[in-house]
Amino acid sequence: TTDRYSSIDMYTSSLSDTTIGTENKIKNIQGPCGNNTYESLFPLNETQSTIFIPRVSNKDLIIEQSYSTINGSFGTMLHGYLYLNHPNEHLKRILIKILTTDDVDQKELFDREHLLLNDLTHPNLVQFYGYTIEQNYALIEHSDLNNLFAYLSTSKNTSKNIRLHFLTQLSNALRYLESHHIIHRDIAARNCLIYPNYKIKLTNSAMASEQFQLHYCRINHIQLPVRWMAPESISSVSEKINK
Repeated sequence: TTDRYSSIDMYTSSLSDTTIGTENKIKNIQGPCGNNTYESLFPLNETQSTIFIPRVSNKDLIIEQSYSTINGSFGTMLHGYLYLNHPNEHLKRILIKILTTDDVDQKELFDREHLLLNDLTHPNLVQFYGYTIEQNYALIEHSDLNNLFAYLSTSKNTSKNIRLHFLTQLSNALRYLESHHIIHRDIAARNCLIYPNYKIKLTNSAMASEQFQLHYCRINHIQLPVRWMAPESISSVSEKINK
């Protein structure tokens, strides 16, 4: 018989709390647009407001195509480019997150996610560029190259030095998140974007990608990367989960 825990990411049917052996309420980690969201162990400062989020002119935005998303319940993501005029003029590949509801609670979740991202600056984390002026689209750095999962799947002869370089960069990103008491909640190669010279950056968009739907399973209507989760992390929250 198939081992439920080791193969749970390949299940296509919904599972219950009882199926995975936990009686605690499972925490939803999926945001309005379908991606997993970071979580801060401390509440946002009451003085924080979306007025501090950078605003980007729509004339600097190119919406390219669908990101092959499994749309979130309240939003979606598109591929695009953002024109950056500093430090030099070029187009930057981005993901465009669009909230498609007027629901107040979902708008609050959307803003909370990006207020948190707005405070993060690290060379191995994707950058949040801000909201568009007109529609409040959220603009997140992406890569023209592949993700680490796809790269390692097709590059079987990657040297140990390059693999160590990947691990070191990811460890640096996680150390930075821990220092800010922030939990990523879906650390995996599918959420590591490849850049030139073997640079990687941690993102959180894989859960919304059609490419990775079999890497997740639905438990009580909540999408989770169960195969890669420590059993205790399914119903508890700690920065140690990032390790």
